[in-house]
Amino acid sequence: MTKFERKRRLAIIPAREGSKRLAKKNLRTLAGKPLIEYTLECSSQCEKITDIVCTSDSNEILQYGSEYFSRIAPQATTYSVRLPGCLTQDDSLLTPVVRYCLDRLDEIATDTKFDTVILLQPTSPFRSQADLSSAIDLH
Repeated sequence: MTKFERKRRLAIIPAREGSKRLAKKNLRTLAGKPLIEYTLECSSQCEKITDIVCTSDSNEILQYGSEYFSRIAPQATTYSVRLPGCLTQDDSLLTPVVRYCLDRLDEIATDTKFDTVILLQPTSPFRSQADLSSAIDLH
């Protein structure tokens, strides 16, 4: 890759439906907007992210993500990936979720060669776009 080529950076947002303590927490309102919207917004505003995947076992979450991206027209290419139940249990690890998303993207997109994969959990709503950009720069 030459210094003039733009690096491909994929943000994966894993937002499962279930939660032991707070039902549908990713769609619950926090300071006027659903919890997941903070992460959708941060990823879509970050110029260093080229592709975004909203992934969930919930049709409602996937629909919310799709509608959000259609409203704001992000600079990044966006995708929705439905997760199987075996990847959304309380004890499920995130590495298989990332692998699953990459495999699904290989099936639905033409160019899925990414330089970096960034995991953005919706349960960290107060990360800023500046913090995300700085973390990418450090990487």
